[in-house]
Amino acid sequence: MFDQEHDAARFKRAFAILCRDCRSWPQPAALLEAMPRRDQLALTKQPIPADPDSPAMKAKFDQIAKLFRPDPKRKQDNGHGHVVTRCDGLKARCGGPGLCEVCNKEAQALKTGKARA
Repeated sequence: MFDQEHDAARFKRAFAILCRDCRSWPQPAALLEAMPRRDQLALTKQPIPADPDSPAMKAKFDQIAKLFRPDPKRKQDNGHGHVVTRCDGLKARCGGPGLCEVCNKEAQALKTGKARA
């Protein structure tokens, strides 16, 4: 992919080489062959200090754990959504009652009054 900030100098250099060496209009492959390689930043081994017992790290861990903790105020849905509508509006791709054993059990529980509304 072309990045003007990093590749403009490479294109200028490639065209300068082609202008010097070619007597006719060059093919695109010739431009790519004449283009110098991108400068690669040197990778250094610098340890990242991370103390899991530090207060800052504990706060980050608590923040991440809070994201995955279920909200106790929100009604938890575990049905397929065909028989009883889920709070989130999702429906499983099971085919619903008649095709899915879970949906059949949910429909039967609804008929007998043992299901959630």
